[in-house]
Amino acid sequence: MNLLKRIARWNWWKIGFFIALFLFECAREWAVIEAFEPPKIASIARVDRYDTFVTASGQWQRLDGGSDMLPGSTKIECWQDQGKCYEISYMFMNGYVGEPNLDVFDAKFSDDAVTYENDAPQCAHYSVRIDLNLKKVIATRDRKAKPSNEMCAKLEPRIEMTLGEGRHDYRPDQEHFVPVVWLLVRLMDAR
Repeated sequence: MNLLKRIARWNWWKIGFFIALFLFECAREWAVIEAFEPPKIASIARVDRYDTFVTASGQWQRLDGGSDMLPGSTKIECWQDQGKCYEISYMFMNGYVGEPNLDVFDAKFSDDAVTYENDAPQCAHYSVRIDLNLKKVIATRDRKAKPSNEMCAKLEPRIEMTLGEGRHDYRPDQEHFVPVVWLLVRLMDAR
């Protein structure tokens, strides 16, 4: 009987308030995660050679540990008899797919590699090497010394990248402030 009297004296509105606050935070975190799921790009990193035709595909990924690049997919086709490489790419921004972009470059062919350069952009110079022995594509972007556009000065001086797999694991606990999800992930990782 004494226990029932104690329970009757509790301030139930305080307990209800904290339960409602917790449920609201769970709903907020759910909405944040659902609203910002990045695009999933289905691209496979590969390099193939068929006689005088070389093809490569994948998603550009940084090798130098810098910030993530814009998600997108790239396909490169090089024809030795034409001495050209065709680079087709598209990007995702804010959940939208950009229009495909086609660039044509003069290429140099050897037994173990295909190389080409892109000096057309205002801000940077790109060098691409398709290594046929390693079956990898390595590229560098170097900022031009004195670009004509003042926004170019904000670019990183150099980026090293490769065409890699399109799969990118999304970790909402690292991308947003979601403390309940963060706690649940930590508890699951501890097991």
